[in-house]
Amino acid sequence: MNIMHTDAHITLVYTTFGDIEAAKATAKYLLERKLVACANFLPITSMYPWQNQWAEDQETAALFKTTAACWQEVQKGIKAMHPYTTPCIFKISAEADASFASWILAQLR
Repeated sequence: MNIMHTDAHITLVYTTFGDIEAAKATAKYLLERKLVACANFLPITSMYPWQNQWAEDQETAALFKTTAACWQEVQKGIKAMHPYTTPCIFKISAEADASFASWILAQLR
């Protein structure tokens, strides 16, 4: 995979998990394959409609730092590891400090 670094653009990939263990297992999978440079985990409360009722769950949000060139493979990796049938997965284009963006790029394949 050829990753081009222009300016200081990075991609953040956001997803949620039912527990920290699933989030960490997915992060390890992505990190070992050099698809993401870093993962952050946050405890969250999610609220959503489910079967004509409101559901509220404690989840773990994961934020993966990567590049646009890795987005498709990161998405595939999350789907392969994720316990949910239809996981929340989306990407956010961001601009980072140039030295941090360079560090991210150096971690990826």
